[in-house]
Amino acid sequence: MLKLAHRERITSYFYERFGIPPERFNGFSFFETGRSVWMLSDSPNNEIVTKALEMKRIEFPGLRILRKVGRWLKPTTYGLQLVGDSASRHLKELSRKELSELLRRGYLEITEHNWEEGYIIALYDSTVIGCLLYRNGRLKHQFPRGRVEALSRSGLY
Repeated sequence: MLKLAHRERITSYFYERFGIPPERFNGFSFFETGRSVWMLSDSPNNEIVTKALEMKRIEFPGLRILRKVGRWLKPTTYGLQLVGDSASRHLKELSRKELSELLRRGYLEITEHNWEEGYIIALYDSTVIGCLLYRNGRLKHQFPRGRVEALSRSGLY
Protein backbone atom coordinates (compact mmCIF):
# COMPACT_ATOMS: atom_id res chain seq x y z
CA MET A 1 0.00 0.00 0.00
CA LEU A 2 1.20 3.47 -0.87
CA LYS A 3 1.65 6.00 1.92
CA LEU A 4 3.44 9.26 2.61
CA ALA A 5 7.02 8.55 3.72
CA HIS A 6 8.79 10.04 6.74
CA ARG A 7 10.71 12.92 5.15
CA GLU A 8 13.27 13.41 7.95
CA ARG A 9 14.29 9.74 7.92
CA ILE A 10 15.02 9.89 4.20
CA THR A 11 16.84 13.24 4.16
CA SER A 12 18.80 12.25 7.29
CA TYR A 13 19.97 9.04 5.59
CA PHE A 14 21.27 10.92 2.55
CA TYR A 15 22.93 13.54 4.76
CA GLU A 16 24.56 11.12 7.21
CA ARG A 17 25.75 8.66 4.56
CA PHE A 18 26.66 10.92 1.65
CA GLY A 19 26.71 14.48 3.02
CA ILE A 20 23.82 15.50 0.76
CA PRO A 21 22.16 18.45 2.52
CA PRO A 22 18.45 18.08 3.36
CA GLU A 23 17.79 21.30 1.41
CA ARG A 24 18.67 19.38 -1.79
CA PHE A 25 15.29 17.68 -1.38
CA ASN A 26 13.26 20.90 -1.11
CA GLY A 27 10.46 20.81 -3.65
CA PHE A 28 10.00 17.02 -3.39
CA SER A 29 7.62 14.71 -1.55
CA PHE A 30 8.32 11.10 -0.56
CA PHE A 31 6.07 8.05 -0.69
CA GLU A 32 6.55 4.44 0.39
CA THR A 33 5.28 1.23 -1.13
CA GLY A 34 6.36 -1.99 0.50
CA ARG A 35 10.15 -1.91 0.35
CA SER A 36 10.54 1.14 -1.92
CA VAL A 37 10.74 4.89 -1.37
CA TRP A 38 9.63 7.15 -4.21
CA MET A 39 10.38 10.84 -4.76
CA LEU A 40 7.88 13.09 -6.51
CA SER A 41 8.35 16.72 -7.48
CA ASP A 42 6.05 19.09 -5.65
CA SER A 43 3.78 20.87 -8.08
CA PRO A 44 0.37 22.50 -8.29
CA ASN A 45 -0.90 19.08 -9.43
CA ASN A 46 0.05 17.40 -6.13
CA GLU A 47 -3.49 17.87 -4.86
CA ILE A 48 -4.67 15.72 -7.77
CA VAL A 49 -1.91 13.20 -7.07
CA THR A 50 -2.85 13.07 -3.37
CA LYS A 51 -6.50 12.43 -4.22
CA ALA A 52 -5.50 9.72 -6.71
CA LEU A 53 -3.31 8.13 -4.03
CA GLU A 54 -6.20 8.14 -1.57
CA MET A 55 -8.35 6.44 -4.19
CA LYS A 56 -5.54 3.90 -4.77
CA ARG A 57 -5.29 4.89 -8.44
CA ILE A 58 -1.51 5.30 -8.40
CA GLU A 59 0.83 2.45 -7.51
CA PHE A 60 4.27 3.97 -8.05
CA PRO A 61 4.52 7.76 -7.93
CA GLY A 62 7.66 9.49 -9.13
CA LEU A 63 11.18 8.09 -9.14
CA ARG A 64 12.27 5.24 -6.88
CA ILE A 65 15.22 6.60 -4.89
CA LEU A 66 15.62 3.97 -2.14
CA ARG A 67 14.97 0.30 -1.55
CA LYS A 68 14.72 -1.25 1.88
CA VAL A 69 17.15 -4.17 1.95
CA GLY A 70 16.78 -5.92 5.29
CA ARG A 71 17.24 -3.16 7.85
CA TRP A 72 19.28 -1.01 5.45
CA LEU A 73 18.34 1.62 2.89
CA LYS A 74 19.93 1.14 -0.54
CA PRO A 75 19.98 4.14 -2.88
CA THR A 76 18.97 3.47 -6.48
CA THR A 77 21.18 4.38 -9.42
CA TYR A 78 18.56 6.80 -10.71
CA GLY A 79 18.12 8.40 -7.30
CA LEU A 80 21.88 8.92 -6.99
CA GLN A 81 22.07 10.37 -10.48
CA LEU A 82 19.45 12.91 -9.48
CA VAL A 83 20.92 14.04 -6.13
CA GLY A 84 24.44 12.57 -5.98
CA ASP A 85 26.05 15.68 -7.43
CA SER A 86 25.51 17.25 -3.99
CA ALA A 87 27.36 14.46 -2.13
CA SER A 88 30.53 15.19 -0.18
CA ARG A 89 31.45 11.76 1.24
CA HIS A 90 31.40 8.05 0.45
CA LEU A 91 32.33 8.76 -3.15
CA LYS A 92 34.59 6.76 -5.50
CA GLU A 93 35.87 8.36 -8.69
CA LEU A 94 36.61 5.40 -10.96
CA SER A 95 39.41 5.43 -13.50
CA ARG A 96 38.76 3.88 -16.89
CA LYS A 97 40.80 0.83 -15.83
CA GLU A 98 38.87 0.46 -12.55
CA LEU A 99 35.50 0.77 -14.29
CA SER A 100 36.51 -1.84 -16.85
CA GLU A 101 37.63 -4.24 -14.09
CA LEU A 102 34.49 -3.54 -12.07
CA LEU A 103 32.25 -4.36 -15.04
CA ARG A 104 34.26 -7.49 -15.89
CA ARG A 105 34.69 -8.94 -12.39
CA GLY A 106 31.79 -7.32 -10.58
CA TYR A 107 34.05 -5.96 -7.82
CA LEU A 108 37.29 -4.12 -7.04
CA GLU A 109 39.77 -4.83 -4.24
CA ILE A 110 40.33 -1.59 -2.32
CA THR A 111 43.20 -1.00 0.09
CA GLU A 112 43.18 2.76 0.60
CA HIS A 113 39.93 4.41 1.62
CA ASN A 114 38.28 6.46 4.32
CA TRP A 115 34.79 4.94 4.11
CA GLU A 116 32.54 3.15 6.52
CA GLU A 117 31.14 -0.13 5.21
CA GLY A 118 27.98 0.40 3.20
CA TYR A 119 26.94 2.12 0.01
CA ILE A 120 29.29 4.34 -2.01
CA ILE A 121 28.49 6.66 -4.92
CA ALA A 122 30.33 5.64 -8.12
CA LEU A 123 31.58 8.44 -10.36
CA TYR A 124 33.24 8.29 -13.74
CA ASP A 125 34.60 11.48 -15.27
CA SER A 126 32.95 13.35 -12.33
CA THR A 127 29.50 12.02 -13.31
CA VAL A 128 27.42 9.81 -11.02
CA ILE A 129 27.03 6.42 -12.68
CA GLY A 130 25.57 4.39 -9.84
CA CYS A 131 25.92 2.71 -6.50
CA LEU A 132 28.67 0.50 -5.09
CA LEU A 133 28.65 -1.61 -1.94
CA TYR A 134 31.81 -1.46 0.17
CA ARG A 135 32.41 -4.41 2.47
CA ASN A 136 35.51 -6.32 3.62
CA GLY A 137 37.93 -4.37 1.43
CA ARG A 138 35.86 -4.83 -1.74
CA LEU A 139 33.69 -2.54 -3.80
CA LYS A 140 30.92 -4.45 -5.55
CA HIS A 141 28.84 -2.68 -8.17
CA GLN A 142 25.11 -2.41 -7.64
CA PHE A 143 24.36 -1.22 -11.18
CA PRO A 144 21.17 -2.39 -12.89
CA ARG A 145 21.80 -5.36 -15.20
CA GLY A 146 20.81 -3.34 -18.27
CA ARG A 147 23.30 -0.60 -17.34
CA VAL A 148 26.14 -3.13 -17.00
CA GLU A 149 25.30 -4.67 -20.37
CA ALA A 150 25.07 -1.27 -22.08
CA LEU A 151 28.38 -0.08 -20.59
CA SER A 152 30.11 -3.35 -21.48
CA ARG A 153 28.79 -3.33 -25.07
CA SER A 154 29.68 0.33 -25.60
CA GLY A 155 33.35 -0.58 -25.85
CA LEU A 156 34.22 2.56 -23.91
CA TYR A 157 35.35 0.56 -20.90
